[in-house]
Amino acid sequence: RRQVCDFVLKQIAAGLKDGDQIWPEHTLSRNLGVSKSTVRRAICDLVELGVLRQQQGKGTFVAQAGHPRVQALALHAIRMVGFLSPFAHYEDGFMREITLGADQALDSRRFIMVTKHVHLPLFTEAEILPGLVAKVQGLLWLSTLDPASRKLIARLHERRFPVVLVDRYLPEVPCSSVTTDNLEAGIQGTRHLIDLGHRRIVHLTKPENISSTIERQEGYVLTMRQAGLTPQVVDGDDDALATALSGPPGERPTAAFCLNDSLAMSCCRVLRQLNLRVPDDVSVVGIDDSPAAAAYDPPLTTVAQPRRQMGFKAARLLERLMTDPAVATHTRLLLQPSLVVRRSTGPCGGA
Repeated sequence: RRQVCDFVLKQIAAGLKDGDQIWPEHTLSRNLGVSKSTVRRAICDLVELGVLRQQQGKGTFVAQAGHPRVQALALHAIRMVGFLSPFAHYEDGFMREITLGADQALDSRRFIMVTKHVHLPLFTEAEILPGLVAKVQGLLWLSTLDPASRKLIARLHERRFPVVLVDRYLPEVPCSSVTTDNLEAGIQGTRHLIDLGHRRIVHLTKPENISSTIERQEGYVLTMRQAGLTPQVVDGDDDALATALSGPPGERPTAAFCLNDSLAMSCCRVLRQLNLRVPDDVSVVGIDDSPAAAAYDPPLTTVAQPRRQMGFKAARLLERLMTDPAVATHTRLLLQPSLVVRRSTGPCGGA
């Protein structure tokens, strides 16, 4: 309850005026991780204080932005930080860990983080971003890096608007970023399979012009060639997967290194449809170490991304960009991945 009150007061201190509408109850409940009844009680407290007023059927509005409680918070120069990401990443747990890390990094006395998830393909980042940027003083962004988004990143950089890309890197724009070392992730996953004796290793990926996708493939290709092996890269829709994983025992791949855990699970599903066993017939490696990876049957061997650390480092970097003009606007932080061996990989049977 106090958490909700403090959050609303900080929002007002960050620039809301008398008559401005605050977030709806369901939004406060979801973003703060508290029940709707807790939100209602907190709002009632602020209404009694005279900070807010409620209008039946329309919402809750600022009644007194100059209230002493609000002014006390304003002395701390509270700033708003936006966090924009595709909604799918929040659903699969990937974004939740990053957000938690960012929350831990930001000084709650000086910053409020506003998260916004883009429901693709109903909306695009280009449609959502302008409204978010108008409300915040800095942005953490896990971008799809589509052409329109790339232009927006370049424009924000030209304006010297503080932006840190999360899990993304854009070489053509000198914008700060925090990512896993995806080249190293590709090397680790492929090297694990080679060390198990596999020689026919396929890389299952997606046709995405995204730094993480490109660098993981580069790590795979580099490691295969260093081992004197022939790379085989396949775009991972189900039909392409089935084609790549079919064939006589002496010709089909004995292992698959996948772009991410989601694609690795799709790979396992296709292998079951082909009556092939994991890992007896084909070993499978993913990347991410998502919550579903450990619970999958069989549990997935994967290359873990330090998601919470990624959020923490990105938020700390953004805080520096927002508070210290001398900080370089082009800082790239690479975080080290780590191999997590489970039951989806095993020694090559020589098939």
